Amino acid sequence: MRKRAILYWLLIAGLLAYYAGCKKNQVIPFDNTTGYLLNVNGCKNTTSQHTSNAAHTAQNAQECVVFNYDGEKNLELNHINALFNCCPGEIEADFEFTGNTIIITERQTDPICLCICFFDVNFLIDNIAPAVYTIRINSADGEDREFTINLINQQSGSQCWDSPYWGNPSKASGGSAPGFSFFSLFESSYF
Repeated sequence: MRKRAILYWLLIAGLLAYYAGCKKNQVIPFDNTTGYLLNVNGCKNTTSQHTSNAAHTAQNAQECVVFNYDGEKNLELNHINALFNCCPGEIEADFEFTGNTIIITERQTDPICLCICFFDVNFLIDNIAPAVYTIRINSADGEDREFTINLINQQSGSQCWDSPYWGNPSKASGGSAPGFSFFSLFESSYF
């Protein structure tokens, strides 16, 4: 009976020590973490793609961020159907790492055309530990996109949002969506 009580208390003490060492939402330091804009693909002709391909996927009709993690240190993010000016100049990105949040700010350097279209923008985050992160993309169209990924349990996935401009980017010229100023796509990020 005494051995049973000792084993019971040892088990309780072991469980307490184990759980004391585990911290949920632990902040992982971003040691030597860097972000890169890998490439930009676009300008997509959404009207012809939308009408000529009846079997287009939901992802094609939405703005999405697709992520792939190698399980060790490299996270690739693909911002699909990001809205920019048709003639954006250079599309660039700034990266900020704070707490467990990754902030990517997209910008265009010299938007000169009176039209908009969709681009796919691909990023690489290097030297990132497996953890739970909030990803925030500050888009050139003024819409901030935010979502959470768990790189401990999931190495790939996506987050999508409806795009009111897919199939008809000219909708933007007649007004604006919440938080979206059509004319912001014609302003340089450097003014």
